[in-house]
Amino acid sequence: MLFVNGPSKSMPNTIQISIAYITPTQQWLKTIDMSLGCTIHQALNQVGFFKAFPELTVHDIALGVFGIKNDSLL
Repeated sequence: MLFVNGPSKSMPNTIQISIAYITPTQQWLKTIDMSLGCTIHQALNQVGFFKAFPELTVHDIALGVFGIKNDSLL
């Protein structure tokens, strides 16, 4: 799940994004400042999601903003 927290307080023209991935056995949460207009895929790469979960690809997971599925932002 990807959460757009809002404008970054520390850097202009950026937004703060939190990415959460939860399984029955673990919880993973990362927060990052990204440029306005970034894609979900760029944010996932920037926080190291695919390195943390090498068994997953962008096609294996449902992506959404605020829990609403949205594949068009890749």
